[in-house]
Amino acid sequence: EGIFSREFHVIIASSDLLELHTPIGTRLAGRSWEVPSRVKEVGAVLIVHGFGEHNCRYPHVARAFTEAGLRVVAFDLRGHGQSSGRRGHITHYREYLEDLDCIASHLRLNKGWLLFGHSLGAQILWHWLARNTYAVSGAILASPWFRLSKMPSRAKILLAHALAGIAPGMRQNAGGGNAHLSSDPSFLYA
Repeated sequence: EGIFSREFHVIIASSDLLELHTPIGTRLAGRSWEVPSRVKEVGAVLIVHGFGEHNCRYPHVARAFTEAGLRVVAFDLRGHGQSSGRRGHITHYREYLEDLDCIASHLRLNKGWLLFGHSLGAQILWHWLARNTYAVSGAILASPWFRLSKMPSRAKILLAHALAGIAPGMRQNAGGGNAHLSSDPSFLYA
């Protein structure tokens, strides 16, 4: 059963802010960037951000796409940015895929759309594309998060497994902060 058998509610708050409500009530906050009037619009791009990020970190990417004639839409993943949900937590991975189903249905993805995902967003798009039949123009998977760059200690893994049944939403400090995300300090605080 897919998300398409259920209804969802769309609210457009302003010309560039978007809000989408999934069938189970998750609020997905988004943003759109329009093609400048001096540029011919040739298509559109959906951006799916990485873990711990949000759509407001992508105006430089959106600017490059809009200057090339592509309208841009980006939604925060559940638990990220302005979307609802516990920060960085999902109960099951399929929640990301169902949220993307909802977004795709709302945007009516077709051959005029290009998909762009970074890190976790690229991983989600990869899994989503493997199970969907949308005829989009293509996908850019930037630094897809297919494995951890540094494995957690054995103790953290054992603790996570032990607590999964007792406190499934408990967070552990991953260490390292967000300095690895960019060498540009202004980007880290966007």
